[in-house]
This record gives sequence, structure tokens and C-alpha cells, in this order.
Amino acid sequence: MKKPIITAAIIITTIISMAFTRQGECIVISKNASGARFGHSGDPAGGGKNCTACHDDSPSPETKTGWITSNIPETGYIPKTTYTIQAKATAAGHTKFGFQITPQNSAGTFLGTMSNTNSDTRLTSNTNYLTSSSQGTSGTDEKTWTFNWTAPAAGSGPVTFYGAFNITNADASTSGDVIMLSTTTVKENQQTGVDDIANGKQNISIHPNPAIDIFIIESNNSHIGTTYRVLDQSGKLVLTGKINDEKTSVNISHINAGIYFVQIGEQNTQTFKVVKK
Repeated sequence: MKKPIITAAIIITTIISMAFTRQGECIVISKNASGARFGHSGDPAGGGKNCTACHDDSPSPETKTGWITSNIPETGYIPKTTYTIQAKATAAGHTKFGFQITPQNSAGTFLGTMSNTNSDTRLTSNTNYLTSSSQGTSGTDEKTWTFNWTAPAAGSGPVTFYGAFNITNADASTSGDVIMLSTTTVKENQQTGVDDIANGKQNISIHPNPAIDIFIIESNNSHIGTTYRVLDQSGKLVLTGKINDEKTSVNISHINAGIYFVQIGEQNTQTFKVVKK
């Protein structure tokens, strides 16, 4: 009776070993369910490698624009603020997709922190890379993934999101797939100094800074009626109001000590950093 049990165990072990194979520097799991191994986004830290390292019969990757987008304003990211990043692959007639993204500068320094917002994505063992999960590969002609990114500390400069996308033929192998690359670069909002950081055209200043209970938004008549918002470092709205005079007092006595960002205006938003003691 022992021989059949041993034989069955050998068969099961063989099946498992066939499901997990290594090609180049990537680990390929049946149907690529676990996503890409870190360092294959076409990024500087990964040496420019992309998913063709595994999908070795794929032609040279094509570069796409607009596949990585975000809600970061044109004025740039505010340090330590959390934003939503969207990755979208489009290919008519396809039903299985994968991707990997990493935020870096041109020297390969990882910048900011990514986090999952749903089960369609997961962080790799190197958490500076985020990839599609086993639940996040199916779509009809396209697939969209979203995740959060918390911006790095002030002075980090421009950040580029490097992304590699796998347009698969859904045959549970690495052959016959097509790899696409896409990047997007966001700048740092430079209007985050203390005291008066406005230029001559904007004519806005905030003082005192640091502040204890009250700070004053000082502006000219053209800004009266403009909305201001105070956000904490996570991007959460703390208070809001309108500029009602050339000198508008803002009461911050009820909020905790720390660093806050004051955004003024709906379009061409100006952002100021204020320290609450």
C-alpha cells in the first residue's frame, strides 16, 4: 500500500515544480498570477530591465504615452501628501493584462511610498515596486489599476513613474505576449517656503510663520472671495474658508502642532507651507 502513496507524492511534487519555473531573472508562476518580479519596469534602479527578460519572444517594447496618470496637480506634488495613481493598459481583443510600476528619479533613487487600495495590486518583496495581483489581470480590451502614492520629503525634486505593461495572449505561458513601456514625470511644488513665498504677480503672503493660534493671509483685492484650504501632511482637509479682506485671519488654535499646507484658489492654485507651533 505504501508504493502507490509514494508514487502519488512524486507526481504531485513534479506538477508543483513545473508550475514554478525560473526564466532569466523573473519567476514565472502559472498564468503569471503573482505579477512581475521587482526590477523590471524599465527603471534606472533595475538597470533598465523590463518584462521582455521573461517573455523572451516578445518584440522590443513599444513606448506608450498616457498609460500612467494621477491626480497630482500641474503645480506639482506637495511633500508627504498622498495621491492616487492610475495605470491603464489598452489593447483591443485582449482579456489578460499585467503591469509593474516604480517611482524613482533619473539616478535610480526610490522616491515616495506606494500602497495598495484594492486587491488588484500588490507590492513586491521590494516594496518600491508595485505589480498586478492574481485578481487584477482580467479585462476586456483594457485594464485599469489604481493605487496610492505618498510623496517624498521636501527637496526630493522631480519623480518619474516607470511602468512596464504585459499584453498577454492568455495562454498561461510566457510566449506570444507583448510588452509596453510607459513613464510619467511629476515635479515638486516649489511654492512651499515659509513666510512670503509669493512672487510679484501673485501678491499673497502668509504670516506669522510659524504660527501659534492665528495666521493671516495677506493679499490684494483681486483675491477677495477666493477659497483657501488647509491640509495636513497626509493631504487630509483640516479647514476651509474664503479670503474676505486684504488681510484674512485664519484661526488654527484647535489643530495640532505640525506642518500644514495652505492652498489658495481653484485654478492656478498657490500652495504655502505653514508651521503650527
